[in-house]
Amino acid sequence: MDEIEYAQERKTWKIIPNGMLLRLKSGQEYKFVLNNRKNAIDFINKKAQSY
Repeated sequence: MDEIEYAQERKTWKIIPNGMLLRLKSGQEYKFVLNNRKNAIDFINKKAQSY
């Protein structure tokens, strides 16, 4: 968790609101598709801020 800069919402196929972008402090980005992304994003951002 100490490597994570932030997580944010993103769209897949430019129209479907079910994606998440995870950005690391190194600049690397990872894209995920998931259900209930708001809970996951909130959890990750809270944990990342505590490091």
